[in-house]
Amino acid sequence: MQTLTVMPPSTRLMLITVDTDRVIELRRLVARACGNRLLFMRMQPIEHATRMQVWLRVTEPGVQRIVDAVTRSLPSAQLGRVVAP
Repeated sequence: MQTLTVMPPSTRLMLITVDTDRVIELRRLVARACGNRLLFMRMQPIEHATRMQVWLRVTEPGVQRIVDAVTRSLPSAQLGRVVAP
């Protein structure tokens, strides 16, 4: 009898930079776009706290959903590299 191994979904690390006054909107957007695909979110202020860098770890199906939602709703956000950890 052959057993099947279930592979965990691949995860990606994303970097998004937004103005500090848009961080809450970004958090809501990410939660709606990928829900339980979001594994963690880390924020760090930059440029004298006028901008925030936001790192997201998401499972693969959530990456494109976040990219689509952010480019549609937060056009001033800067999407960084998406990398496999």
